[in-house]
Amino acid sequence: MVSKKPAETVTPDAQEELEFLLTEEQQLLREVALEDLFTFVTEVMFPDVWREHYDEGLHTEVAEWVDTAKPGSRKLVLMPRGHRKTYFATIGHSVWRICKDPNVRIILVSALDDTAQQFTSMIKQQFQQNEYFLKIFPEFRVGTNSQFGRTYDFTHPMRTANLIDPT
Repeated sequence: MVSKKPAETVTPDAQEELEFLLTEEQQLLREVALEDLFTFVTEVMFPDVWREHYDEGLHTEVAEWVDTAKPGSRKLVLMPRGHRKTYFATIGHSVWRICKDPNVRIILVSALDDTAQQFTSMIKQQFQQNEYFLKIFPEFRVGTNSQFGRTYDFTHPMRTANLIDPT
């Protein structure tokens, strides 16, 4: 006969300490992610993708390379398909820049019009559907029913500067 033990209960003090530690962990991750594109993309935006597709040595260099680009400069990343260049250089970097400064203005240019629209849509989706990202940066949440822009552009609701062009 198997004896059943009563389920162990967590004391209110232990529960409170656990919640405090989780909050501290999220705050620390947030601070590091705002300073480091690689951490932002791999630990905040796409932690599940990272485990399967990223190579730390290669993608750390890509993140540093993208992050150190002078505004308005042009760079070309030549890597085979499937190496998640778009996740880092287009989606991740754009969302990271918006989190650092919601007034930033970014232009996405692609040889195919449809591709540029897809990139814009993927960036906007991070602010509406990426629950892990929104757990770390809750103030950037935009309601799923909210239309914050058109197919080609958008302005994040946290934007405070009255600039002509949208992000």
